[in-house]
Amino acid sequence: MNRKAVASILLVLFLFILIGATSQPRGTVTRMETTVVDVFAVIQKPFASLGGFFSRFMQQISQLSTLKADNDEMRAELDMIRSEYLQLLEREKENERLRELLEYQKTAAYPTMAAAVVGRSATHWYGTIVLNKGMDDGVKKDMPVITGRGLVGRVISTTDHTATVLMLIDPESGVGGYIQRTRDQGVVLGQPGGENYLEMRLFSRESEVRAGDVVLTSGLGEVYPKEIPVGTVQEVVRREYGLTTYAIIEPYVDFDRLEEVLILLVPMQ
Repeated sequence: MNRKAVASILLVLFLFILIGATSQPRGTVTRMETTVVDVFAVIQKPFASLGGFFSRFMQQISQLSTLKADNDEMRAELDMIRSEYLQLLEREKENERLRELLEYQKTAAYPTMAAAVVGRSATHWYGTIVLNKGMDDGVKKDMPVITGRGLVGRVISTTDHTATVLMLIDPESGVGGYIQRTRDQGVVLGQPGGENYLEMRLFSRESEVRAGDVVLTSGLGEVYPKEIPVGTVQEVVRREYGLTTYAIIEPYVDFDRLEEVLILLVPMQ
């Protein structure tokens, strides 16, 4: 026991002496200290690198989470902007169509009533459309229907709040017309199958009609007023042994894309 106590006291004294010796500023270090430092430096280097790697890895995970949240927010904002743009584009197109109707109303020979297309016949898609104005609004059978570009057709039936319109491209439809340049008269007819073109059968086989000529309503028949634009001549056909000449007419109205129209409040006979 005495030997152990003496050894402990000597060890403590040695440590105090060592601490005192190394605590003073020195210009050099011992070879043993250098060796110890180098050994610990080699051991600590991979651990330090590994710690840095994990630190950077955790930072990247945190950044990815933040980036995903930012990306989701930007995507939502982009969807909202796209939706607003499409709505503005639709309003612009609607305003363009309404401006055409308004311009025609300013110069129309008869009072007009604006109406929206709310349906098409389920059994005759290309032949008729349904409007949101009817008898309660003053709409009557045979009133002409137009757009700012030209003739659409005529009202064939009404209810209190709707009107059904037979369009010009229906084969059962027909209107008297004339060639603006040559004054030649004829009948403009729709085609079977609802094709978006018309046929004008001219009364004179010697007509000098040609492609590009403008066709207007003649006012004959007491349904359509005179001088409503119908379309332009695309092709003239003359059969060698036929009694008539006919022309293929491209209508001014796009019947497949009708959304708003004007009803001409023409006094009925």
